[in-house]
Amino acid sequence: MAEAGAGWGLIPQAQAARQLAEGTLVELLPDFTVTCRCTGIIGAMAGNCCDQLTRHLLHQARRALIPPQGVSATGQSNKGVS
Repeated sequence: MAEAGAGWGLIPQAQAARQLAEGTLVELLPDFTVTCRCTGIIGAMAGNCCDQLTRHLLHQARRALIPPQGVSATGQSNKGVS
């Protein structure tokens, strides 16, 4: 809907990259970011399949998502590191 001009939204940068490059979407607040923790709950009986899926999701998230300012891709604080 945002691309059609019917509103605005908080669209992840990776999802909107093409439209931003083409100019069909524009950043209203270029320096504004939203930080959220990606969490999930896996039952104790989930087993090996869910362990593998969790490891895969974590790997892909660390590769593709932009870590919050002051936090490395591994989730460790990098404040005071030069």
